[in-house]
Amino acid sequence: MDALSVLVLATQCGSGAPAPILTALAIAQTDGAPFAIIVDNELKIQPTIEAAVQAAASGLIHDSVVRVGIAGLPTTEFDKRNLSYPSGFSACRNLSVAGLVLRKRWTQLGAKEADWRLAAIEIAQGKTDHVSDFAKKFDAAFLQVAEAEHELSRLSAAVPREQSSPALGDTMPHLKTSQSDSGEPHATPQDSDSVMVFKN
Repeated sequence: MDALSVLVLATQCGSGAPAPILTALAIAQTDGAPFAIIVDNELKIQPTIEAAVQAAASGLIHDSVVRVGIAGLPTTEFDKRNLSYPSGFSACRNLSVAGLVLRKRWTQLGAKEADWRLAAIEIAQGKTDHVSDFAKKFDAAFLQVAEAEHELSRLSAAVPREQSSPALGDTMPHLKTSQSDSGEPHATPQDSDSVMVFKN
């Protein structure tokens, strides 16, 4: 996928971290390939989900470090969340988990704006080396994402809004983000006065 496509997907799926950071991570790790696997730091892009699952399984059988999906997450991140690693080949699920992993590491690093970059680099290479080859790839990907953001803004401005039909947000209940007992963020409905009761 190109940066614009990944950015749109990250905006929809990756609520834990800023979409541009998630997008840059995915572009730098796998060039936006949903069926990518990284076995012992060697990227292999598979043509189908079946081939990707088989290649990942082979790596795991040989006790290799295996990363899967569009953001190149370690299979252990899916294990921690009681998810099977094949679910990591869903680009949306992968970016969702990546957002949670990034947010946790960002908080541990100090929760400053610059820490998003460091968190992404550490997740990708297992250490915070901000001048490594991967860091340079991430920075180059981030420039692509900035261009994609500009393009997305331009496209959004060019689409006229229908005055006769309400926006999606006008018809949906308002949501807020909270934390579950496990500490994972999730959306819950807020009190809404959109429900009316009529009595005779």
